[in-house]
Amino acid sequence: MKKNLPLIILGVLLVAGSIYALFLFNSEESGLAEEGLSNFEIKDTAQVDKIVITEKDMGSITLLRQKGEWIIESSGEKAQPYNVNLILETAYQIQVKQSLSEDAKENVIQQLSVRHKKVEYYFNGEDEPQKIWYVGGPTNDHMGTYMLLEVRDATTGKMTRSPEPYIMHKPGVYGTLDTRYFIEETEWKFPGVFIYKPGEIAEVKVENHQHPEESYKVEVTPQGKVKLLNWDNSPVVKFDSSGVKHFVSHYTDIYYEGEAKHLSSEQQDSILASIPLYTLTITDIVGTKTEAKVWDNYNNTETGGLAVDIGRGLCSVNGSKSLVKVQYYSWDVLMKPKSYFLPKQQVDYQFQ
Repeated sequence: MKKNLPLIILGVLLVAGSIYALFLFNSEESGLAEEGLSNFEIKDTAQVDKIVITEKDMGSITLLRQKGEWIIESSGEKAQPYNVNLILETAYQIQVKQSLSEDAKENVIQQLSVRHKKVEYYFNGEDEPQKIWYVGGPTNDHMGTYMLLEVRDATTGKMTRSPEPYIMHKPGVYGTLDTRYFIEETEWKFPGVFIYKPGEIAEVKVENHQHPEESYKVEVTPQGKVKLLNWDNSPVVKFDSSGVKHFVSHYTDIYYEGEAKHLSSEQQDSILASIPLYTLTITDIVGTKTEAKVWDNYNNTETGGLAVDIGRGLCSVNGSKSLVKVQYYSWDVLMKPKSYFLPKQQVDYQFQ
């Protein structure tokens, strides 16, 4: 018996340490379930209207569903639909891949207490979450993710935490799930700039600051007909109406590439204070405007200077003080000069 005493003490300490670790996951004490909770899945994701993701010792981000659209609570900006749908799809399809042995269980609980991502799911405007996932790291083969569940009791309203974690996976997905949960706001922002459905655009303004004579406006009637106007609102009598209609159609699916993180705040401020190459303004049929100002993009050189990037521009959307990068591959079609739509004879006469 004396020979086994150290092993017994070690076992008691491990169990006590694991139970203590379970209560380190959040500040609120939750009841401990008598047996493992493995019902991670959420079959009616339409009830989920708030998701809070917290990275231990790093911070958190809150996503809200408002009028059918997901937004970032801190900024009020639209959240990237793909990322939100990925989370909801995972909640709907997630399954237990494997339970853990007693030895592995203790080790994973200890790991989760030190490193985890906490994902809270709120339903139908409630103040408290219905389910909380504690998402750990991947298994050694990266085919599963260690997770522990906490659920709200429908009768008492208290949270009950599972005494054991599980290896979870999404069928058909080969890889870990933890990368789907992150708190970086810039990665959650929806990169859409001009996202319009056919018939939603009432006016397009293209201001060419280098060549003001190439600036123009396009008015779209409720019947879908287009009018081309000079910048002083005088009508252009002869123009390619089919070409103008096609031009307007390009504003239905335009995104930015990403934040201009390669520039310092001082460099961004300097660019924002300068005259842009173009100002593009869209007015929809209810009068809401979206404005994008476009500058040349600059990359830092080895000598400490700046070089123009011929493939990308910089953009400020609706007066934002944070610049984003745009690819000319998709944005060039938005900045056609007025002469592009005019008959050849008229163009030649204009520049004589």
